[in-house]
Amino acid sequence: ARPKAVDVDNLAAMLEEDGLFAQRFPGFEHRPQQVEMLTAVATALNDKQHLLVEAGTGTGKSVAYLLPALAFAQLNGERVVISTNTINLQDQLFLKDIPDLQELLPFEFRAVVLKGRSNYLCQRRLEALRRMGVSSAQEMQMLAKVMVWVPSTQTGQRGELFMPSPIEQVLWGKVSAESETCTLDRCRFRERGSCFFYRARHAAENAHLIIVNHALLLSDVAVENRVLPEYRYLIVDEAHHLEDNVTRQLSFHADQRVVERVLNELARPVGVKRYSGFLGDLATRCRGVIPPNNWAVLDAQVRRLQRKIETAMTNVYAFFSVMGGFLREHSPRRGDYEQRLRITSGLRVQPDWSHVEIAWENLSAQLQPIVSDLEQLCGGLSELEDYDIPELEGLVQDCTGYLTRLAEVHAQFNACISEPSNSSIYWATLSSKDERLALHAAPLHVGRLVEQHLFHAKESVILTSATLTTDNTFDFVSERLHAWDADELTVGSPFDFENQALL
Repeated sequence: ARPKAVDVDNLAAMLEEDGLFAQRFPGFEHRPQQVEMLTAVATALNDKQHLLVEAGTGTGKSVAYLLPALAFAQLNGERVVISTNTINLQDQLFLKDIPDLQELLPFEFRAVVLKGRSNYLCQRRLEALRRMGVSSAQEMQMLAKVMVWVPSTQTGQRGELFMPSPIEQVLWGKVSAESETCTLDRCRFRERGSCFFYRARHAAENAHLIIVNHALLLSDVAVENRVLPEYRYLIVDEAHHLEDNVTRQLSFHADQRVVERVLNELARPVGVKRYSGFLGDLATRCRGVIPPNNWAVLDAQVRRLQRKIETAMTNVYAFFSVMGGFLREHSPRRGDYEQRLRITSGLRVQPDWSHVEIAWENLSAQLQPIVSDLEQLCGGLSELEDYDIPELEGLVQDCTGYLTRLAEVHAQFNACISEPSNSSIYWATLSSKDERLALHAAPLHVGRLVEQHLFHAKESVILTSATLTTDNTFDFVSERLHAWDADELTVGSPFDFENQALL
């Protein structure tokens, strides 16, 4: 069904020389380019069309898309998502432009900013960290800082906390809501209404306008629309960054510390046959609670995994050592700059590449059984719902999270070293500061994915930026993003650059 059409002429009249904006805002300048863009955006929404629009600096493009988006959303009871690349533009929209429009427009509307899950504290994960404990005075200090902050915060957003050190940022990662397996519908904190992310998500569900950044927009696509409320109309500002963001979203990188951190969080040796970490905490909570035959199976699984993880740590060190040696040999040091080496088919036939392959085969032979055992453990935990295990749902979530992270590391490293894909590019980097080696993978082309998940999935997608054309055409961006069916508009800048700029 066609949506109710907003009155384009009525909206455009607001921006004319004697319109509503000129009456309310002293010094408001009428810009024909702004009116032209507003008309195109309103028409695209009315007709369920896609649109590429380049609007030069000074056009006032945020108002040119906010006005029709708000009018359309309010008239049709729809949500319109606005995606930006930078926090600065998000703040400008939410703290300046939208309050101005709320004061000006003759109808009420609701607008919210929704941030990525990693920005919100997860109370369940915080409780789990308190129970498991921390391993250094710095971590204890950070945990104390969070505990003092929690009773007073309304949003649970990390921006309210000052966390300058890398250790603090790592610890925040352990208590943030960015968990691959968070199930809001079965979390007691969500049931009590104290889940910060759920509160923000609930506010978004009741809004006409949801402001996000490109990373959150694309992470929603990656998890099949479980992050944002359902929506059918999308406006992407700073759209010249969209391709890079899609590439980054689908990219992978990991260094030695990342791999070691996952393994250590599962099981860190603290003595002869003694381990701290998730597996030990899991065993403690199940001991004496589940029947003896179930306990015997679980205890054997946990002990086997702990031994395998301790053995694998040695091979992690060996693999990165061999890979680092190969990188230094084949990528000459460039002063204080990071060393970077593309891993190509030509490189894989070098005689000493075989040492890298052998080191990876040794590590892979250790990681693969750990992944399999974790998968088995996750399945076994799910079958213990009849017993009174404290926070069983959280244990299953965390176990699945570790499984997902380790399985991805294994699959991506294997592709990089042994089974590369023709549609991806692989490279290694060596930091000049601390000699830290990292492996990276990224897709070569993302247009098909943008076409499938945005252009085909939404009624109207509008991409705008001050810089979308190349050599005065949209051909390049259309080819990169598969935006061949979109209408196109270029409006120049109202600034008199020729007379007012000095080069």
